[in-house]
Amino acid sequence: MSDSGENLRLPKVALAGHPNVGKTTLFNQLTGENRKVGNYPGVTVARSSAILRTPHGHQFELIDLPGAYSLSPNSPDELVTRDVLLGDFEGEPAPDLVICVVDASSLERHLYFALQVIDTGLPVVIALNQVDRAEDTGLRINREVLADELDLPVIACQATTGWGIVEL
Repeated sequence: MSDSGENLRLPKVALAGHPNVGKTTLFNQLTGENRKVGNYPGVTVARSSAILRTPHGHQFELIDLPGAYSLSPNSPDELVTRDVLLGDFEGEPAPDLVICVVDASSLERHLYFALQVIDTGLPVVIALNQVDRAEDTGLRINREVLADELDLPVIACQATTGWGIVEL
């Protein structure tokens, strides 16, 4: 008797968020890869992935999704992101976890997308990225209050330096 492919499927973790919030930089920090990063939207135009192993020996697939402002797609990038998150992408199931990367310096603008991702019913962790930029402008975000309001984990990080990545 042989195992079905479903039994061998690795858990999937997707990085989702607006364009230019540091998803690919975070992907590179977590994987040790050097995927193309740009300071403008549209750099990641397709889903890409890598297999990771945790320090405890567990493996999972990390998926870097194109930037999206909404799960109501207005572009091919947003369509890929929506389809992956809803399990409608090339027959692949929805991810087991979504790390929703938001820019701490413009949190309010990013929460609409984050709330749409939360509404999918998938498990979500908020990666509050670019906290250094927020703090440079005098903005302080209380992670605990935000986590309580959203009822999910909120992890502060700086993808460019790797600060906070271990918590993720």
